[in-house]
Amino acid sequence: MADFYFGLDSNPPQAKFDFVFVAMHEITHGLGFGSIVGGDGKYRLYDSLFNPHETTLPSIFDRFVEARYGPDKMKPITFMDKLERAAAVISDDLFWGSQFGIAGNTGQPVELYAPSTFVSGSSVSHLDLAAFPNELMRPKYAPSNFPNHSIGLIELGMLKDIGWIAVPDPSTLLLLGSGLVGAGLIRFGRNK
Repeated sequence: MADFYFGLDSNPPQAKFDFVFVAMHEITHGLGFGSIVGGDGKYRLYDSLFNPHETTLPSIFDRFVEARYGPDKMKPITFMDKLERAAAVISDDLFWGSQFGIAGNTGQPVELYAPSTFVSGSSVSHLDLAAFPNELMRPKYAPSNFPNHSIGLIELGMLKDIGWIAVPDPSTLLLLGSGLVGAGLIRFGRNK
């Protein structure tokens, strides 16, 4: 069993895993941040006993994954046959190609983890480690990397692309609420 650090300061001792980071990372996968493409290019779902079942349907996440296809072109992996997909997932040239994830990355396609050897559970389902070493959805936990306790703009954008709606923080809601109340009072005062 892993030795966890339960503090909230993002500063675990050397040999411990930051529990908050690990929990946030895994919850984000549970929200759909992950591919079901295997190293052979086939889509697979797993039952409660972790038995694989091949499917012809990609996950919602897979619908936004693209591979470089020529010098200036991208091709969605959902438009590839399984052999093309198998090559793409080990190409080190895989990207998130949808609007909000790209916006979170200052308008650039988001590099995904696609090492030359397929790593089940990590390849495709994470941000590229070299490009994003300190993001929540990096493929490896390393105590030397800052254990991030917040989800970044890239990951928030990607979650929005797959259908989640980000809720503003409470201070924004308070500001909005007081503005609406103020507008209502002004309107109410004019109707008298």
